[in-house]
Amino acid sequence: MKKHLLKLTKILVVFALMLNVFEPLMVLAAKPTTAEKGQIYNPQTDTVGDSATITEGSFTNPGDVQVQKIVSKTTTEGVYNVEFKVRGKKVQETSVRPVYAVVVMDTSGSMRNTAGNPKWTNAVNGAKTFASTLLQEIPTAQIALVTFAGDKYPNQAWDDAEVRRGFASSNLNNVNFGDAEGGTNVEAGLREARILLSNTSIPSNAAKFVVLIGDGEPTFYYDDNGKTQGPGNGYSEESIQEAYGEANLIKNAGVDVYTLGYSVTPGGTAETVLKNIASKPENYFAASPEQVSAAFIAIATQISTFAAGVNPTIVDNAGSAFTITSGSGTLSLEGDITEEWKSVGSLQITIDGNSPTGWYPTNDGFTLSYTDYNNVNQTIDYNTNPEVYWIQNKYNYVINYYKDSISSSNFITKEEGEAFLGEEITADTTVHIPPGYKFVGEAPKMTIVETGNVLNVVYVKDTFGYKVEYYYDNVKNDNLTVTGSAEYGSIINTYTDKLIAGYELEKTENFPLTVSENENNNVIKVYYKKGQYNYTVNYYYDNVQDTTATENKTAYYLDVIETYEEKNKTGYKLSHVNGIPLTIGANPAENYINVYYVKNTFGYTVEYYYDGVIDTSKTESGTALFESQITTYTDKNITGYKLEKEENLPLTIGANPDNNVIKVYYVKNTYAYTVEYYYDGVINNSKTESGTALFGSQITTYIDKNVDGYKFEKTENLPLTITAVAANNVIKVYYVKNMIGYTVEYYYDGVINNSKTESGTALFGSQITTYTDKNIAGYKFEKTENLPLTITGVAANNVIKVYYVKDSFAYTVEYYYDGIINNSKTENGTALFGSQITGYTDKNITGYKLEKEENLPLTITEVAANNVIKIYYVKNTYGYTVEYYYDGVIDNSKTENGTALYNSKITTYTDKNITGYKLEKEENLPLTITEVTANNVIKVYYVKDSFAYTVEYYYDGVINSSKTENGTALYNSKITTYTDKNIAGYKLDKEENLPLTITEVAANNVIRVYYVKDTFAYRIEYYYDNVIDSSKTETSSALYQDVISTYTDKNITGYRLDKTENLPLVVGNVENNNVIKVYYVKNTYQFKVFYFYDNLIDSSKTETSSASYQDVIDTYTDKNITGYKLDKEEGLPLTITEVAENNVIKVYYVKDTFGYTIEYYFDEVIDETLTENLTAIYGEEISTYPDKLIEGYILNKVIGCPLIVSEDPKKNVIQVHYVTYGQGTIEDPEPPHTEVVVSNNRSINTVYLYKKEEEEK
Repeated sequence: MKKHLLKLTKILVVFALMLNVFEPLMVLAAKPTTAEKGQIYNPQTDTVGDSATITEGSFTNPGDVQVQKIVSKTTTEGVYNVEFKVRGKKVQETSVRPVYAVVVMDTSGSMRNTAGNPKWTNAVNGAKTFASTLLQEIPTAQIALVTFAGDKYPNQAWDDAEVRRGFASSNLNNVNFGDAEGGTNVEAGLREARILLSNTSIPSNAAKFVVLIGDGEPTFYYDDNGKTQGPGNGYSEESIQEAYGEANLIKNAGVDVYTLGYSVTPGGTAETVLKNIASKPENYFAASPEQVSAAFIAIATQISTFAAGVNPTIVDNAGSAFTITSGSGTLSLEGDITEEWKSVGSLQITIDGNSPTGWYPTNDGFTLSYTDYNNVNQTIDYNTNPEVYWIQNKYNYVINYYKDSISSSNFITKEEGEAFLGEEITADTTVHIPPGYKFVGEAPKMTIVETGNVLNVVYVKDTFGYKVEYYYDNVKNDNLTVTGSAEYGSIINTYTDKLIAGYELEKTENFPLTVSENENNNVIKVYYKKGQYNYTVNYYYDNVQDTTATENKTAYYLDVIETYEEKNKTGYKLSHVNGIPLTIGANPAENYINVYYVKNTFGYTVEYYYDGVIDTSKTESGTALFESQITTYTDKNITGYKLEKEENLPLTIGANPDNNVIKVYYVKNTYAYTVEYYYDGVINNSKTESGTALFGSQITTYIDKNVDGYKFEKTENLPLTITAVAANNVIKVYYVKNMIGYTVEYYYDGVINNSKTESGTALFGSQITTYTDKNIAGYKFEKTENLPLTITGVAANNVIKVYYVKDSFAYTVEYYYDGIINNSKTENGTALFGSQITGYTDKNITGYKLEKEENLPLTITEVAANNVIKIYYVKNTYGYTVEYYYDGVIDNSKTENGTALYNSKITTYTDKNITGYKLEKEENLPLTITEVTANNVIKVYYVKDSFAYTVEYYYDGVINSSKTENGTALYNSKITTYTDKNIAGYKLDKEENLPLTITEVAANNVIRVYYVKDTFAYRIEYYYDNVIDSSKTETSSALYQDVISTYTDKNITGYRLDKTENLPLVVGNVENNNVIKVYYVKNTYQFKVFYFYDNLIDSSKTETSSASYQDVIDTYTDKNITGYKLDKEEGLPLTITEVAENNVIKVYYVKDTFGYTIEYYFDEVIDETLTENLTAIYGEEISTYPDKLIEGYILNKVIGCPLIVSEDPKKNVIQVHYVTYGQGTIEDPEPPHTEVVVSNNRSINTVYLYKKEEEEK
């Protein structure tokens, strides 16, 4: 709850209060009736501008709390940033409640004084300074002292900390702080402090504090039984966590914990632990031995004051025309209300842009809640509110004029304007009408919205009349003229064909016709003339038409054709003629004569040849059709022959029988034979060889395939006469195993004894598994090689080797110390008979030396009891020295030397102190003699005596006696440093008597340090979506506590101001904290989805949504309708921009295509082979169909025509019904005609309709 300040801060606060007292008296006038749009009126200053700061509350007496409300414009019109700040006058601790403080002192060995570093002494003096400073500020303060270290020997429960003094309102000058030794059990020290502060005699409203000083990580901790645990010479995770646990118990009890890192490494484990133990970051201090007193003073000063309050919360109520669009109306700050302005937080409010023009309060008052220094909850309401002058928004609208449909290619012009939200705009449909067009329906209207106000006026084509005139031999038949109407500019590309029998189309004029607004010009003229008809003569050969022989001729209708051209081919004969005589009809497809020819029959022969000579007795004869193929013949092969070749096979029958000859040739055959190889009577198929030879020839040789270890035995069927049976054509070659020699060799110690070698013979491939044992005295069998031995074909490889080696015997080495054997050190080994042992393992022990050796070297015998070596050791004598040190430097001239038996003790030395020195300490006394002479050293230390000195501190030339430091130093030593006691906003000016050489006169031992005010840097950082843009950072400087309240607005396209931090900024002495942060976030923009059907927008389906700047919109609601399909999408995906008019997705649907069928019925029976499956656009009218009338039938009726195409193909059916001539009723709604239709790229055949009376003609 508290914020503790340095004593100097009090002076600065008093100065600030003096300035505050003389604020000018404010006289308010009436606010202006108008202003620029969006400007802010400040009722406290009666000013209008881009921001207004309202200050409420007092800042005069201790405990006063003041609040500021700052309303400022952002870069986005109509959006305002609202920030709240608080500050409060601090309160002296003595005026509030009693104070209890426990100093917890680290007395581990690392805190000891060392040469030139009075670390322990300065720490003790610092603690004493803390007590005196705190008592100076709060004379009734109760102060206790706890010291802690850590040691496992003896390990008694809870014994690593000691209460050196309980609570008392007196300084610590006469308290015994103990000595610095042992490890570090932080948990132990904190535990004792917690017990002291838990005493029920302490008043319930007391302020409790713990001040912990330490120089290292926790190395010990208590287990559950209070026993000391841990490594001791290094920290462990358990020792740290136990310290944290104890610290949390203290803090959770409402105790404010301060920690002082004494010469700890910045960023190291020790600093981290001490920072975590402190109640809050500002409760941690770091100090060297020279700075420790100043750190203790700073802590005492902080303890002596209270913040005016803690944990302020502000509830802000937006004005009736405003809404909170960023942040919350409830803002909170966790922590103290300090004497410097602190930002509680900020929010953004947005005015309703459609509010009528006038002044609007930004807020409807706000409430400040906090807990004051007496721990009482305070709630204060404030009702002074800045006001914004607003001019009601107008919104753009556009009226676009198009012809035919809404597309860029059909755009005519546009009209633009502005209107208020909700105003109704009606388009003028009497202007911008192009020739041939008109407007249909009610004029479009719209109600103005914020974005996307677009009306589209579409003019459609007008309708004009046209006619089709028919001419026969250039004479118009007015009775046949057809009239109709169509849209302007449309193309008439069909007309009713009114061809009559014997006529043909000659030409058309004005076809296709583009309809104009002048109906006199809208005339299509169709001309007919008489014509001739084609007929054809087709020629067939074996019922296959030869189109190259076809004759195409012309003749007049009903001419009779009775002749044709004869076109017989070689090998063919006339079969019959169809279609003669031929009467020419109007249908060229029926005007034809077919002439049929078929193939004739001719003879052929097959001749047989043997070794090239014909055998006429075997010749065969036959007959076959012209150009047919003979592919087979009778095989007349004879024994021992084979087919060689065939000539003229297959044979294609020609018209000349002499050329129709097949010739068959036979020659002698070749047969296979094999050579088989047998080993020990078993065939080896892998070696079998194959060959071929002429029938009856002889094979007299073969390949010799003898193998290693074998010899030739016999052959069968050699020579071989080739027969026609391949199984009989076999030569067999037989091989059998041979007898091979082998030897057995004998080796002794790896050397062959040839006199013992044995020889023998055995069959190839057999195994030798035994040999004669030829061992000799003193040797033993070692190994054999090549046993068992498999006999190979090479006798030199058939060798068994037998090896013998010498035997081994045991021996021992015994060790004696002062004549007594140590059986645990006896060694056993083995060696070859007759060999010598010349060495042993040296097993001398610390402090002993070798006396003698027996039986060395030892010659190995066959009796193990005689094979013994004996080694004897006795104690040694070692030297020692006494060294004398003065100020830590050895004086070798005074060193003394002596000798003593190993492990004896030296307890005295010669005192060699000199004038002006005193004994400091002794090391290694008493000295136990070791075997390492370098370790046998007694060290005696003498040091110089000390004298007092002071350091005085001046601020702007005036001494501050409360900061004066006293110390001691060695005579003639130099003081080169001092505790830097610079205060916030000051810098070092100069130093006097530095360095200081210590004299025996304390009054001359004075260092003077002078400080003056300093200047500090600050910077402004810019964040976009919470990411800093370092390129935009601005850096400047100002005097300490100068107030920076403005910054350069660096908003970018598509963004808006979100909040600021540390604005206004009070420049402090920590430059890293002098940072104003300006946050921008992406703005939100509307986007629309327009839906078009056949390029006409359907405004009722338009969707309006919003998204953040640069968001990607890749989906939309599918609003397809019956019979339509998606045509295209424009603007998808859509990347949101800052221009709402550009945030548009357009979805286009067009009519889909669906199938329809035309079915043909003859006497009510469907002919499915004639059914036509076609497609057309949804809603299209099908008014024509292909006529498929056949001979003997007439049209009866048509069902479903005209057909309006639906989305269901099953319903899209036109039925055309024909009946046998003379039955049914003919439906003939129009004059007899023929229609030629070309529509939607589909060609439809000619349709014939005849009236009954014309058919009879």
